[in-house]
Amino acid sequence: MTRKMERPRLTADQRGEIQQKYESGDVTYQDLADQYDVHKSTIARILKRQNPAPTSTPLHNEINTPPQPISTNDDGEVEVDPVLFRQFKLWEISQDIQATRDRGSLHALPQFHRLHLQVHDEWVQLKADREEFDGMTDPNEILHQISIAVQGLPPILKDRLVDMLTGEFSNVIPLKFGGDS
Repeated sequence: MTRKMERPRLTADQRGEIQQKYESGDVTYQDLADQYDVHKSTIARILKRQNPAPTSTPLHNEINTPPQPISTNDDGEVEVDPVLFRQFKLWEISQDIQATRDRGSLHALPQFHRLHLQVHDEWVQLKADREEFDGMTDPNEILHQISIAVQGLPPILKDRLVDMLTGEFSNVIPLKFGGDS
């Protein structure tokens, strides 16, 4: 079982300094993380709290445009972001609720409200899941965490791990590289 290392909490002044330094454009999340001895995901959370994303959707505001859940990646393939998709659906359902009220079709409102709550709950859960895994998907960060874990192993376990990684495996077919056939 591992123990969490206790790090000092950042003060409100330090959080303000982080915000100012980042807004100046001269530093990255990693630079700030190194400077304040915290993880870069901590810096990301601080900056997101300073500039929070809207947590509610407007019911009837035609000036606001809905978030676009569909985009294309570098390969030109269409991608749908599940968080933005649900945020778009919340906006769309809100518009439907208002249109239903405007028409006077009040019998349909309970169904729209249930749907709105269901999609909202899904949206909140997906956002929470995404924030939880934020920073864990960076390959360099994962390799760094693995190297720290390996360095902390007792020598006998380190040796066994090296043997496992470099040893013979009976269920693996070796591939030959180069001109050999």
